[in-house]
Amino acid sequence: MVDKQKQPKQKQAQEYDNTLKVLFGDEAAQILPRLVPGTQVHEEKNIEIDRSQLKADLVYRAKYRRR
Repeated sequence: MVDKQKQPKQKQAQEYDNTLKVLFGDEAAQILPRLVPGTQVHEEKNIEIDRSQLKADLVYRAKYRRR
């Protein structure tokens, strides 16, 4: 049985998730260093994880070097 109170929160979270993916698009390597100076994106992993266990489905592997 699906909890009706959780359903709107999940839908809202998915909307934010999709919005961020669209905003970052192919430009994550340029955007992340502007948000967190010293960061370098090494690769992008676009994966879907079972949402009952974790929430992440897009991961950027980055290296941070303080200036």
